Amino acid sequence: MLTLVISFNCFADCRPQIEQDLIKRITSQKKLAKAGKITTGAAFVTVGGFYGTMGVILVGPLLAGVAIGSTFGAVAALPIGATFIIINKAKKNRIKNLGKTLSMINNGDELNSLYEQLLVNHPSLSEAELMTAIEELNSSKALCDGTVSRFDRAHRSKKRVIATPKDVYRFLDAKLALMNSKIS
Repeated sequence: MLTLVISFNCFADCRPQIEQDLIKRITSQKKLAKAGKITTGAAFVTVGGFYGTMGVILVGPLLAGVAIGSTFGAVAALPIGATFIIINKAKKNRIKNLGKTLSMINNGDELNSLYEQLLVNHPSLSEAELMTAIEELNSSKALCDGTVSRFDRAHRSKKRVIATPKDVYRFLDAKLALMNSKIS
């Protein structure tokens, strides 16, 4: 039984969990974008149509009614559209961060970017040491169980499980600073 637990922990990997979350978020983001377009368009048509009709009845000429309807439709649809744009942008940023975390695990471009950021505070760090640290975090599932993402975030109520590149940087920077202070 102990051998099974140890072998399971040795082969742990965050990639499947990140990929699954990435697919779920991409699908959700596409649905949100479609719903945002439909809702914004419906608000524009409904409010604009109502006030446009009222404008024709009150003012008379069709051109004046169209102008009034378009104005009121735009005023009603603008906050709805802006809200969906803001939410959509936040979802796209989260998708981008998940992709960067996956790139980091796969020793891609994001790992090089992280290495350059860490070199500023830790000039003695080698690429091999960083790769080993990322592999250890991945194999222990610390990147996807909340260990890294919740580090130094006790004051936040919303807790992410999968770490973003910024979370990984903060975690490793603090870990390296602690190691350097113990050596000195």
